[in-house]
Amino acid sequence: MPQARIFKDKLYRTTVAQCEPLRNALRFMTRNEQLPGPVRFQAQTALNSFPISARKTAVRNRCLETGRARWVLRDFGLTRHAFLHQARNGLLPGVGKSSW
Repeated sequence: MPQARIFKDKLYRTTVAQCEPLRNALRFMTRNEQLPGPVRFQAQTALNSFPISARKTAVRNRCLETGRARWVLRDFGLTRHAFLHQARNGLLPGVGKSSW
């Protein structure tokens, strides 16, 4: 199950990256008030026809190990559980147990 979530997230990321230039161009056209109304309307309908997987909000930061979407540390790409486990085993370079 976690592998399916990770695969789906990677698919969303590639789709968003592919559609980003066209999406930005269409967003510029819809907000440009110097263009005629029908052109802006066509640009808006083209924006609405994008698949859901092409939207930035569909992308979630997921743990690379477990696929969990909550409590992910951005610097390592791991959840707190996976991070603690790998840090204790010495698998993360430069991370050690703190003591003061």
